[in-house]
Order: sequence, then structure tokens, then C-alpha cells
Amino acid sequence: MNRLVWVPRALYALAALHTVAAVTDKEWLDIIDHGVVGAAAADDLQLRAESGFSLYFLTTGILMFAVADLAASHLKATGTLPARLGWYVLALGSFITVVHFPINGGWLVVMAGVAMLVLDRRHRSSSSRMSTSRSQGEARASSAHDLG
Repeated sequence: MNRLVWVPRALYALAALHTVAAVTDKEWLDIIDHGVVGAAAADDLQLRAESGFSLYFLTTGILMFAVADLAASHLKATGTLPARLGWYVLALGSFITVVHFPINGGWLVVMAGVAMLVLDRRHRSSSSRMSTSRSQGEARASSAHDLG
């Protein structure tokens, strides 16, 4: 089993938390009562703010499911995680954290993005060391063969 498998799982967990928080919020009952279409543009400012907050949680949950699925698919296909996906996750988490600073769940998203970038760097560095040592080993074997 790949040691990086925890990253997509953590992203799935974040997605599930966001989605559950959105759909279990009492504001969803208000949205359903007032009608889903145009709920975030309601005349009632309180309803608009609360439905916007629930909408943010739900859309972020859906987005995190997509990112987790991309990470899991890439990991399964290549055994690695793409750095650019880590940058996207970091940007998303940073934006959430800055807008709702300091107490929010954006820090978890930031940590997931940073972890993806660190793991990508480690993988690249270990891959380059392995290919360098292979090349040096092949060169030594070739020169020993030429001398023999």
C-alpha cells in the first residue's frame, strides 16, 4: 500500500465534514422552507447571510470531494501526488483562512496542501537520487566491462 494514501483520505474527510456541516445546519431547513432557487439572493438580509454561509460550506465540500478524487486517481495511476494539486489546495485553504481569520477550518486545508507539496518534494528528491545512483552504477559497470 502506498504511504501517500492518507492524503486523499484526509481530503475526503475534509469534504465530508464540510458537506455534513452544510446539510445538517438549520439554515438548510430555512432555505428549503423559503425555496432553494434564489435563497442566497433573498430580501431578508439575515436569511441571505445564513444561506450564503451554508452554500459556501456545501460548495467547498463538493470541491474538496473533486480534489480528493483527483488526488486518489493520480496516486493510483502514478504512485505520486501532483505538486500543482497541492498548490491549488494550499491556495483554497489560504483564501478561506484569510477571509475567516483566525478561527476556521481553513487551516486544515492549508495543512493538506502543504503536506502534498512536501511529499511531492520528497518524492522528487528520492527519485532523482535513485536515478543518479542507477546512472553511476551503470557507468561503473560499463567502464569495468570496457576494461575487462
